[in-house]
Amino acid sequence: HHQPGVPYWGNGSQCDFSIAASPTTSSSMRAAAVQRVSAQRLGALHEALIQHYEANIAVHTRLFAGGGAMLDALAEKGVKLAVVSNKLERLCVAVLGQLGLSPRFYTIIGGDTLGPGRAKPSRDPIDAMISRAGGGRAAFVGDTTYDIGAARAAGVPSVAVGFGFNDIAPAELGADTVIAHFDELIPALRRL
Repeated sequence: HHQPGVPYWGNGSQCDFSIAASPTTSSSMRAAAVQRVSAQRLGALHEALIQHYEANIAVHTRLFAGGGAMLDALAEKGVKLAVVSNKLERLCVAVLGQLGLSPRFYTIIGGDTLGPGRAKPSRDPIDAMISRAGGGRAAFVGDTTYDIGAARAAGVPSVAVGFGFNDIAPAELGADTVIAHFDELIPALRRL
């Protein structure tokens, strides 16, 4: 998901590389900041970004409001929790470990865990999540079209959160329900 003024990488062998621009920068200056980047250079930039991110993975990372209480409440109810992310698995494991959250999850599935072409919005990571739990009922909570698309593809009910990256408006994601705060999650799950 791209937010204006934030660097991003696109798709393809030649990609637009948008350089971060101050909110006070004129639109013509922003337009001038876009340059063509070769696949080789893009790969090097991406690797540098991953290295920096990995070295600073939990510096500014925090749970969203109510996240800890929500995890506690679900654990008290015996709900098995998993993480399914398109982030590289090693990065998911690292950030959750540094935040002390790893023990709360029976499995952590990253975008590379199942191999190329099998990350969200494919149903494969959701199927793997359910299989690793030993089967049974499941629901998926997410904030992007990839999350809700994967849940739909797997035939799993979904809850969209109104906070997070939200590549489109939460109400437009196509989830079974939308919540604005984690304190709404358990009642939402009961309704699914």
